Amino acid sequence: MCNYNFISLIESNVLAKFPLNVQKVLISKITQTLLQAHNSNFLSSITHVKWVMEAIGQGFALPLEEISIITANSKELYSQWLFEPNSRPAAIRNATGQQEEQEFWQIIFHHYSLL
Repeated sequence: MCNYNFISLIESNVLAKFPLNVQKVLISKITQTLLQAHNSNFLSSITHVKWVMEAIGQGFALPLEEISIITANSKELYSQWLFEPNSRPAAIRNATGQQEEQEFWQIIFHHYSLL
């Protein structure tokens, strides 16, 4: 099992404790807002990035019958971050070459592996 310092396993997965309908609304609103914002400064700190990635990760972990626009938005957002360097959160661009950047990539690929 990988050890991510970026998002401690003990501190993560908080959304899983919420009812499914609440999870869906939160994940949907967060991903839609970020996709529409087109502002990489929106997530200006590592803490902001961690919080958003927690929600996105829960989107990838939704039950199969719930895969819909929520997962599509999560995949689209991560694809932008992967393939469009200027769309990455400012906090991650500022952490280039540092441990936080490496953990950011590890988490994205871990989330993709949930599909």
